Amino acid sequence: MGVLATLTKRISGAEKEDPVALEGELAELRAAIETHETDAKRLAGEWLFADSRDAAEQIDRRRREALRLAERDQARIAELEEQLVVAKGEAQRQALAKHRAVMAGLFPRLRAAIDAAGRVQMEAITARNAAIAQLGEGVVAQYLPPVAFLGLLIPDLIQLWASEQERLWAPTNKAATGIAKAGRSASEKRRQWIRRFAGTGAPAKAAASRAAAGPGSARRRDPRRIYQIGRRTSGWHHGAGRRRDQYSQ
Repeated sequence: MGVLATLTKRISGAEKEDPVALEGELAELRAAIETHETDAKRLAGEWLFADSRDAAEQIDRRRREALRLAERDQARIAELEEQLVVAKGEAQRQALAKHRAVMAGLFPRLRAAIDAAGRVQMEAITARNAAIAQLGEGVVAQYLPPVAFLGLLIPDLIQLWASEQERLWAPTNKAATGIAKAGRSASEKRRQWIRRFAGTGAPAKAAASRAAAGPGSARRRDPRRIYQIGRRTSGWHHGAGRRRDQYSQ
């Protein structure tokens, strides 16, 4: 298609401006300008060494025509570059309108899903707060992993969170089995401590000491009382209940 035919179609509106087509036409015009300029330089050399005046005039006419064609195409390039800016702007506007329509259609579904997830999230947070209020934060932190999702709603992060929750809440998880063992372990340790204390002959010595000191010291020397005092002074946390090292076994 010639340049004039293309220009006529653009002006009449018979052909819609396409950025890709305009860029292709610009590339063709730049190549044509380079060809015309090369011809003009070659003809200038031929004109200098022409055999006759008539031959020189013919070569000069061809040289001037090549320069004229180069100037014409150069003017056309400036026009096409302006059209290319307009065409790219229109293509961008259409693309933005298309993507906006897609995203606007997704928003109601996403909003409904996030609202539902938010309600379940608050239920998970409320349930954990209730456990902390009853058992203390130390016990809950050791045996009840947080189930609430506090990350970004990205598939990779959601998958990591889901895999970790499945592992933490599995029946064979160490934290789950440790809850049942914790009470038995604490009771057994207390019995072992009392048995070791009794095996040293300390009860007989304590009885003799109480007889010499009088009835007022009986409560202070009682082995069970000594165990309770030792418990408070050996790392026990009043808000958490039992020591953490008992649950880790």
